[in-house]
Amino acid sequence: MDISNIDKNLKVEGLPENLDAQFYNSTEADKFNIYGLMRENDSYCRMPSFVSENIEGWLGVLATHTAGGRTCFTTNSKFVAISVLFGHVSKMSHMALTGSCGFDLYIDDKYYKTFIPPFDFTESYSSYIEFPDNSERNITINFPRYSCAKDVYIGIEKGAMVKPFNPYINDKKVVYYGSSITQGGCASRPGLCYQAYIARKTKTDFLNLGFSGSAKAEDEVRCYISSLKMDVFVYDYDHNAPDVEHLEKTHEQFFKAIREKHPQLPIIIISKPDIDITGERAGVNPKRRDIIYKTYSNAINSGDENVYFIDGCSFFNGEEDRFSCTVDGVHPNDLGFSKMAKVIGEYVEKVL
Repeated sequence: MDISNIDKNLKVEGLPENLDAQFYNSTEADKFNIYGLMRENDSYCRMPSFVSENIEGWLGVLATHTAGGRTCFTTNSKFVAISVLFGHVSKMSHMALTGSCGFDLYIDDKYYKTFIPPFDFTESYSSYIEFPDNSERNITINFPRYSCAKDVYIGIEKGAMVKPFNPYINDKKVVYYGSSITQGGCASRPGLCYQAYIARKTKTDFLNLGFSGSAKAEDEVRCYISSLKMDVFVYDYDHNAPDVEHLEKTHEQFFKAIREKHPQLPIIIISKPDIDITGERAGVNPKRRDIIYKTYSNAINSGDENVYFIDGCSFFNGEEDRFSCTVDGVHPNDLGFSKMAKVIGEYVEKVL
C-alpha cells in the first residue's frame, strides 16, 4: 500500500514541471559557502584518500559520506530546489532515508523543511521547498549523513539574488572523531545530530570525522587529525575499538599524539553512551570507561589544564525516558541526540 495515496501530507514531491529555476553547482564559491567538506576526484568527502588508502576496511568509502556537510547562502528566491547525483547510497532498516540520504533546510538556524528522497530512488533525485514570499533569507542546507553526495545543484528562482552566507560568529572550528554515532546514526534528518545542534547554538563551524564501524584509532588517522587546524577536539573514540585490549592500546596513544601537536588545544574526551549502566546490557562498558577515564586522569596528573572528560552514561539521564533514547539500544534517535548535544554542548561552549 502506498500510504501517500491516502495521506497527502506524506506525498514526496519532485520538481514541478513548470518550475522557473536556475540551477547552480554548489561548488560555485561566489554563490555558496561549503562547510565540513572538501572536493576530491570530482566528489565531496570529509577526509582525503591518501589517509585511508592504506587502511583495511571501509574507511575510504565512509570518508565520502557527507556527514556534517553544509552549504550556506542568502537568497530572495521564493523557493529552493536541489538536484543530487550520488556516488553511492546507503539505505538502512533502522534509519530514515531523510537521515541517510536526505537534506534539510534551516532559515537563520531555525528548521524549515526537509528535501525528502523518494523511497525507490537509486542514484539521484530532485526536490524543492517553497516559501511564502520573496523575502531575503539566510539558508543553511545540511547534507546527508550516510551517502556520497557526489554533485549537488541548488536551484533558485530565475533572476533571484544568491550570495554566500557565513552563519558563524568566529573563525574557530570544532573537530569530532568517533563512531557511527558521531557520523549521525540514527538521526531522522541531518540537522538533528549532536554536532549540528552545537554548531547552531555556538555559531561555530565543525568537521565531522565519525566513521561507522571504522573509527579504530589507526596510525594514519591519528597523524591526519594531528595535522588539522582546530580550536576544540571532541575525542569520541570508544565504540569501534574491537575489544578492551585494543582500546587500552590505542586510546591514550591517540590522545598523546594530538596533544604533542597541539599543546594548548582543548580536548573533550567522551566514553560511549550507555542506556543501561548497571542492568542486563551493561556488559564491558565500565571496563572501557575506566580505560578512557585513565587517559583523562593521566593527563590531569601530568599538569594538562585543557582536557575534559564526559561520561557517556550521563547523556541519557532520567529514569522516565532513558530507554527511549535509541533506535536499537545503541544508536541514538532524535531524543538521544538532543540529550547528547545538551551535555557535550555545555563543554564546547565553555572551552570556546
